[in-house]
Amino acid sequence: MRDRLGAMAAVNERSRQRAAEVTAIALPASVMAVMATWSAVRIPLWRDEVATQSFAVLDGGDRAAALSHVDAVFRLYYWLEHLAIIGIPSPLGLRLASVIAAVGTVVIAGLLARKWWGTLASLVTGFVLTLNPFAVQMAATARPYALACFFVALAAFAMDRATRAERSLAWWLAYAVSIGLAGGMHLFSLLSIVPLAFLLLGASRRRVLSWLLSTVLAVAALAPIAVVAYGQRGQVSWIPRPDVRRALGALGSAIVNRGDSLFKLPEAVALGLSVVALGVGLVVLLRQPRSQARTLTIARYGFAVGLFVVPWALLLVYSLLATPYLRTAYLLPAVLGLALGFGFCADAFRRFKVGRDSWIRYAFGAALWLLLIVPVTIGAATTFDLLRANWWVDDFPGIAHLAAERVEPGDLLAIVQTPSETGVAAGFANQSGDGDLQRTTRQRLLTGNQPLVDLREVVSVRPFVTTRASRTADGTMWMVFTRGDRDIAKSRLADDGHTCSVTGDDVQFGLLRLARFECR
Repeated sequence: MRDRLGAMAAVNERSRQRAAEVTAIALPASVMAVMATWSAVRIPLWRDEVATQSFAVLDGGDRAAALSHVDAVFRLYYWLEHLAIIGIPSPLGLRLASVIAAVGTVVIAGLLARKWWGTLASLVTGFVLTLNPFAVQMAATARPYALACFFVALAAFAMDRATRAERSLAWWLAYAVSIGLAGGMHLFSLLSIVPLAFLLLGASRRRVLSWLLSTVLAVAALAPIAVVAYGQRGQVSWIPRPDVRRALGALGSAIVNRGDSLFKLPEAVALGLSVVALGVGLVVLLRQPRSQARTLTIARYGFAVGLFVVPWALLLVYSLLATPYLRTAYLLPAVLGLALGFGFCADAFRRFKVGRDSWIRYAFGAALWLLLIVPVTIGAATTFDLLRANWWVDDFPGIAHLAAERVEPGDLLAIVQTPSETGVAAGFANQSGDGDLQRTTRQRLLTGNQPLVDLREVVSVRPFVTTRASRTADGTMWMVFTRGDRDIAKSRLADDGHTCSVTGDDVQFGLLRLARFECR
């Protein structure tokens, strides 16, 4: 009887443990699914997503022609989005792949943390990802970054299995495909290969060679895309060479996400405490007795910390020595590394004891946990702002509505789109319902002949109809532009012999602006 009761108690304990493990993964994944879907449904497309839409609706031949001029780096992603928009022809259809990828990343990260460090680590890892504003924004954005991060997580999962399994061929193939797809979504995801090498610590020579072969095959498959994309690097010529503030801001903004490469007090506090927390975690780890288990933990924790820091450091060095590429948008896998690192720290801090007096232990333990809680809380505050904000980046519906209210037939409309942009003209055309502008924008995408300043004459406003300007830029002109492109456009107009002066303040719609000029 006693043995039976003991067996039943053991079964119940295993059931509770299993339920806790499943909850630790399913709960943050469910929260991410709700938040990402909510944002994907309620927020209109911004200009980079309009670019995705513009490429996705093209057939294979037209898309290839357009990619020969711009965005060749996203070839695989635009093909995927072409299939998605056929199935669900709406903004949600464009964003659904990112939503699914973000949820999948939370699940895989939770599985890794559970296997590596336990249930608490799994729960913390999942919620660090779910409450991160950068991860949530990319989860609801029709751009490839969430998918790239998902495939990096999948590559780590496959590689972890491949380095430990007796029969590892299938896992190495899974790793090669995953890292190849990560690079296919965004080439800078291949920088994750360096921290992935930490997982080889303690592995046999045969497994190291298997990793090298798998990695080389995956990278070689992406070489044609990389060559063409390098030829289009002028598309990101607007990215400034980083100074110390922008360099730290690129990584700090991945935690707080109030602006690309912004580095003010919230970013500084979040980044500083995160680095301290990860450093303390390393100290706790190195205090453990030498053993095979410690070596394995060092390999896994090294991957997590490396994924947070190494791609950022490599992009920083390259940006200083050659072409500037460092910006927060390219660092989403760093959030995955931070989440896994915090997961380890949560488990390590729970076990770490110091001092003999209970109050010292409690105070020290609380200080350690604050190192984790404060950065996550700062980021979570931005996440909740994003969930209730009307616009993240661009309000095309708002600017099109105001144009219809203020512009009069006979006025000129100047749409400014620099070579670094592909969605300003198409976004305004789609929201205003201007059929001629839509057709013109599509044709220019195929030929690569989008002008810096597209002058159009307004025929009517209800419906909104424009035609290519048949007269010079004299009289009232309305300019649609973004960033600092107004001055660039004024300079171009001046080169053509037109002097334009602003009348009134710009009206801002996210990063879009509408300004009224008088030209002569």
